[in-house]
Amino acid sequence: MRTRRRIWGGLAVLALHAGLVLLMAPAAMAKHVPPELEEAVERPNPNLHKLGRGLANTFTGLGEIPRVANQVWHDEGPVVASSVGLVKGTWRALWRTGAGFYEVATFWLEAPKGYVPLIEPEFVYQRGDWAE
Repeated sequence: MRTRRRIWGGLAVLALHAGLVLLMAPAAMAKHVPPELEEAVERPNPNLHKLGRGLANTFTGLGEIPRVANQVWHDEGPVVASSVGLVKGTWRALWRTGAGFYEVATFWLEAPKGYVPLIEPEFVYQRGDWAE
């Protein structure tokens, strides 16, 4: 009885993950817009874009820690990255996560003016690399 329940539970989790992967596949396969053309792309509803950006930044804010540590590693070396990089990354992660919460809470307001992102880059892994 317990074995059967574990098998069905495992299959349910597997099915949930497969469903999530299938839901995210179109976004992963979408063509990348070059940074110079990014601003020319019109967003049909800036409120929803702000909501999506806020949700993304809320859940991926911790990605700033390895991102900033990696940047510091390449700029100043591994010793500095293991201290300064982690502190700066943690600060950026808190800032990005807080900005995400703010954008989710205020997605229906045009604050800041023009729906500009509170933190740059707009997303942690925006351009497909770790570049600032």
